Amino acid sequence: MTQSQFKIILGIYQFFRTARYNFLHSAFGYVSRCRHKPTCGTYLLRKIQKEGLLLGGAKGILRVLRCW
Repeated sequence: MTQSQFKIILGIYQFFRTARYNFLHSAFGYVSRCRHKPTCGTYLLRKIQKEGLLLGGAKGILRVLRCW
């Protein structure tokens, strides 16, 4: 995976994470905390680096969705 592809994936993830946080915080006053170690975002990025964009991204996204 190239550096630019990695930055794009990271930007997409951060956008959705921020949107989710803002929605939950403004609608319900709720602040979520990740229950996983490493955090879902770190796991996603590590999987993409290790297994590639398609397989690693799919595994990482499934884990992130479990937290929602």
